[in-house]
Amino acid sequence: PGGPGSGSGPGAGPRAAPPTPTGTGVVTVPGSIDATGATDVSGALQTWVNGQADGSTLIFPSGAIYKLGTFGIAIESRNNLTFWGYGCTIHNYGGSAIRNSAFYTGWGAGNSSNIKVLGFTLKGSNPNGGTTSAYTVGQESSTGVSLYKNAVGWEIADNTITDQWGVGAYVHDFGGSFGYSRNLNFHHNAIARTGLAGIAVANGISLTFADNTLTDLGGGGLDIEDANAGESIHSVWYLRNVINRWGWSGNFTQHAFSFDAPGDLNDLRLQGNIQIGRA
Repeated sequence: PGGPGSGSGPGAGPRAAPPTPTGTGVVTVPGSIDATGATDVSGALQTWVNGQADGSTLIFPSGAIYKLGTFGIAIESRNNLTFWGYGCTIHNYGGSAIRNSAFYTGWGAGNSSNIKVLGFTLKGSNPNGGTTSAYTVGQESSTGVSLYKNAVGWEIADNTITDQWGVGAYVHDFGGSFGYSRNLNFHHNAIARTGLAGIAVANGISLTFADNTLTDLGGGGLDIEDANAGESIHSVWYLRNVINRWGWSGNFTQHAFSFDAPGDLNDLRLQGNIQIGRA
């Protein structure tokens, strides 16, 4: 996979916000949707997203807080959409199920391609991040970003993902029969205070995770797990990430790097990563 540039060194994390796009196809979340974080805007925000044309850049205003108490933002059968969130917070507080992830795809139709999620703070509702109670049994499915089937050509960059019940980012495909997620660039993000690992991959092809910081993780750091026999995990590259204070929870045997999958494994790379120490 073609990994992104190395930024300012290992674990560079989120970069400064670039100029906000303008022009044709750029639309901003309307002021009628509560941006104070006081009320649940799940339905209103999803309806607005669904109403925007493929090829659009969706601007989430800097300083806005959108509280998602029912479900996160579903991206299903969409193409060439940019979610621009520099300075914006998505607070996914509704629960710990898959659909409570801040952004998710593949629960329904899936097949979403060339999606960008840039610059958000994705704050979950786990109150125990960075403590020995970080992991709660049965409450591990909500994440910052969940790619559950056939997400192709996504870029996820410059986000701060924190206080999630599960992992920061999860790539899966419901057993390989729905189409593998592939050609993912997940770079320059900061993941902190998770209930489980920082990043987890169950299956996928050509996935690059580069220049991210992972801090105060309930579980391990970079995890490949749960693929079934015959399922493919190909060309998964972990480049220049920094892992610090992992393994807060004592529920499992924790490792900074975990590879535990009986599936079809090929071209797994750990290059330039720094592991500082356990919690």
